[in-house]
Amino acid sequence: MKIKKIQSINFGTFKNFQWNGTVPEFHDKVNILLGWNGCGKTIISRLLRSYEKGVIETGSRIDGAIFTVGFDTGSKKQDELSGYENKIRVFNEDYIKEIIDQTHLKYVVAIGTPEVDFSKKQKELDDAKGELGKLPQCKNEYDDISEKVSKHIRTISGIGHIKKDPVVESNGVFNSYFKSSFEKRVDWLTKQIEQGKQLENFIQSEDELKNLLATLSNLSEKEREYKILKKWNDWIIEKLEKINRYLKFSPVYEKSARLSGYPDGGKEEDWIRGGLDLHKLSNKSEQLSTCLFCGSKIQNRDELLKHFSNDVIELNNTLEAMGKSAEDALREITTCETFYTSEKTTMETFFASLQEKIKSKKENKIKEVDSCAFDNLFINEEVFEVDKTAWTVEIHHVATEYQKYLDKKKVYEDCLKSRLDKNNEIKNIEQELKELKRKAKNVQIPADRINKLLASTFPYKKIELDDSTEEIGYVLKRDGVECSLDSLSEGERNFLALAYFLLSINDEENKLDNDAVIVIDDPVSSLDSDSLFQVYAILAGEIERNNNRQYFVFTHNLDFFGHLLQNYKKSDGKIKDDLVSFYQISMNSSGSVIKILNESFKNYRSDYLYAITKLNEIKDSTNLDDAILAANLLRRSIETFLHFKYGHGDLKSKLTQLYAHYKKVKLGNSNPTEKDGIEQEVSQEEKVMYRFINHGSHEFLGLEKYDITVLQGSKQRIENYLNVIKSVDKDHYDTFGV
Repeated sequence: MKIKKIQSINFGTFKNFQWNGTVPEFHDKVNILLGWNGCGKTIISRLLRSYEKGVIETGSRIDGAIFTVGFDTGSKKQDELSGYENKIRVFNEDYIKEIIDQTHLKYVVAIGTPEVDFSKKQKELDDAKGELGKLPQCKNEYDDISEKVSKHIRTISGIGHIKKDPVVESNGVFNSYFKSSFEKRVDWLTKQIEQGKQLENFIQSEDELKNLLATLSNLSEKEREYKILKKWNDWIIEKLEKINRYLKFSPVYEKSARLSGYPDGGKEEDWIRGGLDLHKLSNKSEQLSTCLFCGSKIQNRDELLKHFSNDVIELNNTLEAMGKSAEDALREITTCETFYTSEKTTMETFFASLQEKIKSKKENKIKEVDSCAFDNLFINEEVFEVDKTAWTVEIHHVATEYQKYLDKKKVYEDCLKSRLDKNNEIKNIEQELKELKRKAKNVQIPADRINKLLASTFPYKKIELDDSTEEIGYVLKRDGVECSLDSLSEGERNFLALAYFLLSINDEENKLDNDAVIVIDDPVSSLDSDSLFQVYAILAGEIERNNNRQYFVFTHNLDFFGHLLQNYKKSDGKIKDDLVSFYQISMNSSGSVIKILNESFKNYRSDYLYAITKLNEIKDSTNLDDAILAANLLRRSIETFLHFKYGHGDLKSKLTQLYAHYKKVKLGNSNPTEKDGIEQEVSQEEKVMYRFINHGSHEFLGLEKYDITVLQGSKQRIENYLNVIKSVDKDHYDTFGV
């Protein structure tokens, strides 16, 4: 089977893409596709992976994609994916994640001759799993009982505000009675029964329960009315002296000199009051600064306020507060309709009278108003046994469902225990089976293959697979100590996944067709320059050993691309057209496209020199594709220079060293007064540069998404990079010829 072309795509960065007839169809042997991150390489790898899986997997990041792939047997659309499971294999970031998430790898144990018969133990495991499947599912029905009883208790008339039994509950009232409250009462009942009491003693007859509910409702209402009337009775007793004092109080007015010319009769007071209210002169934060009538500035506020002394203000505030209390009292007292009718009438009369007297006093503050009289109506405190009645009602409802609750709880717990016992039995059998399989499989042959690849690719790191004594397959070790896959760096994990991928596609049990299609997307992602050549050599050997397969290799790394390019060049510099075709995936105003490789990429043997030359060429371009190219080239150039300048280490730490050197040079050529500005400027340039090369060339999220605001700064980043190199290593900069 061979793929001839990506006929059409409408998804992500591919906007209604159609294969250009001027572009040659894919080579039957090797196809190298160069494209910067963000151009759509991963989309293509995911589309091809859907043929491997036979379906667009749920939750995949190409949901909704519309595409057609041209095979040598005909074109197949996104809904025609079946039949290719053994004809195509794809290595991409989805494959890497799939591998990293596994606890062991199938093909590491696939080679070897069985020496132990574990078929009996396998049948024992299958039988145990079958028995587990026949066990009933455990249904928790006892919780339904506690929920039902709890809900009913909360709705009993008159019980809501009563405090729960302190013997069972530490705090709370019955309107907060929930499942946990019921369960605590069940525990309490169990202890009572264990002490010799009978459950029937806690259950009431129908008539007894009816009387209890009536008593509860009456007692609850009586207690409520008592608390309201007692509260306002006590308020009157406490406030009566103060009320009478202010009803008889006559404040002294102080008339300002300016107002002395106004005639008597109270008109000036009305005028002053109106002016104060209208201009909000009593509230500094809201007062007007100019008169509403004449527009002049208000400068006589103090003189106006002076007319009303503190006595007047105090009287006004007190009358307002007493009036509000009288209003609240009457509103609450009105709700007391069943008990204490005479007390209620007495208090209603008092507060209604008080309201009239307050009104009279407000109308004429100088006038004395008759005093109020009141006798204490509740001298002795009344005690209610509503709590005891509520607890008896509650215990009745719990006791009624007590036995049913315990029975259903036991059924559920027995069911769980049966399933747990069977699961434990299965785990024990599985462990025994694993031990037999471990003995039955020779894991050393495939593990040795991967270890050789790891050793050659990471010569300074002791990473290896070792035979596991507990699991089927292998354990991963670093420096002789067992470690997990996710403890490796991103580059190390990616390469381990690649090594496993190459092993799996060549395993006898893999059942992959001899002429299958192999797709490898970005095999050197997150690897440093020391490892690039080794990965290239491994892939070149893989391709040479499998002449019947068709290969697709996607990359954005120019060093890696350069190795591939040289591998397929003749001695005269021309491409070996009988073995390979080179393509480029790029973006234009219409979206991503697949086209013939730009000739400029074939002209430079030194990728570093190409990157510098190309950066200088496109630094003034406003084209988005050039901005993405700039980010990739700039990262490549910086990585190469930093490796040359500072040796081994991660990109971020070496970039910090570079800018520290650059800052030192700039500070040495500046005035002391410029120090702070230079330090801040260089720090900002370093942060922006790291963000630019890290985002623009490497860390795209989702379906080839990128931040245009970051990429728009390509010109400034290129110029900054050249300035930095010129400052820290002028001799090297002069070799650029820019």
